[in-house]
Amino acid sequence: MEAGYADQSHLHRDVMAFTGATPAAVAGEPFLAVDDIAWPGAHPG
Repeated sequence: MEAGYADQSHLHRDVMAFTGATPAAVAGEPFLAVDDIAWPGAHPG
């Protein structure tokens, strides 16, 4: 609920409206790769 979504269907709808793609397709895009500077500690090891 941190992002303000009560359930998965609302998130799915907004991702589709914003990107024109499914959340799974968006999540697989390389531009979403975790950045160690922006997200320190996100990568184990």
